[in-house]
Amino acid sequence: MKRKATRLAGMTLLLTSALYNCGPSRQETMTREAYKALNKIKSAIEIGVNYQKYMELVVDAKATIDNIAPALGDPYIKGNITKALGYYADALTAWNAKIQGKSFVHVSPIEGDLSIVSEDKSDKVMQVDFYMQAMWDMAQTWVKATATLMERKGWELY
Repeated sequence: MKRKATRLAGMTLLLTSALYNCGPSRQETMTREAYKALNKIKSAIEIGVNYQKYMELVVDAKATIDNIAPALGDPYIKGNITKALGYYADALTAWNAKIQGKSFVHVSPIEGDLSIVSEDKSDKVMQVDFYMQAMWDMAQTWVKATATLMERKGWELY
């Protein structure tokens, strides 16, 4: 009788554990996919990447994030991911301008606008190379913030 009760308690515990621990949530899975797409860009920058490959990575990350954005749920995570992608896209725009022979980026901090100029026409300009590095640094700040939020939720990054 005791043996039967012990076996029944063990089976109940096993079934309960299986029901409550059935894998990551959809939100966790989608967040991880977005994080991985952004992290791919970061890794490519660290080892050196050409314009074509960088553009492909940014476009792929945007497509991934656009597809999964509704499932992200947590507004802080969603905001971090969106901001990181925006900074990577701004760097891509600046890189494209550099290829076209432009030397400076004019930034309007009030409006948040980015325009590319070929000559230093005001005090609100930055050399394209410096601007690209700044955008990559800002993007990485938001990617790290996303990782921190994921870890606080007990989610795996990979």
